[in-house]
Amino acid sequence: MWTDKLAFIGAGNIAEVIIDRLVTLGSLTPSHIFACDIRADRRAYLRERFRGIHTSEDPREAVQFARCIIIATPADAVAPVMREIHPAFKADHIVVCLATSVPLAQLEKLAGETAVVRALMNTPSLVGEGMNLVAFGSRVSLDYRMRISALLDMFGPKFEVSDVQMNFWTAICAAGPTYVFPVIQALANAVMARGIGHEQALRGASQVVLGAARMVQQTGKDPMELEKLSASLRTLHEDEIHKLYTEAYEDALRRLKEVAAAIVG
Repeated sequence: MWTDKLAFIGAGNIAEVIIDRLVTLGSLTPSHIFACDIRADRRAYLRERFRGIHTSEDPREAVQFARCIIIATPADAVAPVMREIHPAFKADHIVVCLATSVPLAQLEKLAGETAVVRALMNTPSLVGEGMNLVAFGSRVSLDYRMRISALLDMFGPKFEVSDVQMNFWTAICAAGPTYVFPVIQALANAVMARGIGHEQALRGASQVVLGAARMVQQTGKDPMELEKLSASLRTLHEDEIHKLYTEAYEDALRRLKEVAAAIVG
């Protein structure tokens, strides 16, 4: 469990998810967390929700507060932020960047001698069921690898991937839930149309999806093999489903590449 102070630069939704989980689990109190954001209303909201949290619009104060700096800004803001805080880094600082599409090579160039980590957490991380990706920079010590791994493990399974593979996985990790939620809603709507209550319908539909996922994980079998167990009830055409999700994945990947090209360019 992570117990060191943490500082966030960029205090939007993903930062709030992380803070909420850490505080809920009792890993950190709000007084051990620093949230930096340029929006005064956002800082006020976080102070109201997490009583005792430290806030500021100056990212240099975040570097002074904690050794571990989590950058949770939009991708195009990462470079300006890194240039601003770089002079304040000390030998024991480490930067964890959650922005999509910013490669490790660029992060290391901006960080100088400071260790950097590229990571991604998706929305199910809020309930400890996220798919959390991590790519460690060349200067990350074994001690920090263990610490960052322990932090990510609090939000669900951790997948260490290469920097080259990160965008491929991000398209699944970040966008995947947005493809699954409509499936759950459609299943729930189908039974609600037959008189089942809303709460029970959602609980049942989500359990159907959760159960299928658990079955794949625990049996180690190919999903298509498991599908044969209930093939007699199947009404959807497999090729249509495959096409739908493949196109959605490729579209997400294309957008990530566009963001990366704009940043590097």
